[in-house]
Amino acid sequence: MGLQEQPLNVLAAEVTIAQGASLSGLIDTRGLPLVGVLMPATWDPADVTFQSSIDGTTFGNCFDREGNEIKLVNGAAVSRAFHIAPSVLPGVRFVKVRSGTTATPVSQGSARVLTLLFRLVE
Repeated sequence: MGLQEQPLNVLAAEVTIAQGASLSGLIDTRGLPLVGVLMPATWDPADVTFQSSIDGTTFGNCFDREGNEIKLVNGAAVSRAFHIAPSVLPGVRFVKVRSGTTATPVSQGSARVLTLLFRLVE
């Protein structure tokens, strides 16, 4: 799905984690920084982590400089909005969202649609 312009120089894109899956399809960020994730109204308890790619084919799990997985601690919360500093995933071209962590992915019981927010760089 493509990016849709929102107010305040923010673009929104939806990604879906299919029923029985833990990883979404990819979204082309056009190199814009990820600044937020809007969680769906239903969500099986799991944190949220990411994979990224520069070519849309080869993906790697996202970790910070200290070797910690980039993670939104979500648990069972639903309809939650996470705000992310633009420096967390800067310049990443393609992103996938995971339910759970690299070590412990969590399959969702139904298809889940998450909204990713990206900041336009001027």
